[in-house]
Amino acid sequence: MGQTLRKIELTEEAFRSCRDKPQYRFLVTISEAKPGEEFEIVGEDAILSFDTVLSILEDEGFEYDIVERDDLLGTYTVIARKKG
Repeated sequence: MGQTLRKIELTEEAFRSCRDKPQYRFLVTISEAKPGEEFEIVGEDAILSFDTVLSILEDEGFEYDIVERDDLLGTYTVIARKKG
């Protein structure tokens, strides 16, 4: 089904270790995705909220599965697939 599975980190650690802001990298990667591409998105609400991520994915034509969501810690993992 999917051609590739790439990891996108929207975490505080990624924010500190990355020249580009993780939010910017996420938006560019998602907007340039080709049909069938898959992404594992690991994030923290403090960097980019869970609801915002899901909204962006829907707007950009992705299907997604929520692998993990911890409201208390504000963390999430989502597998997203660009629809063809």
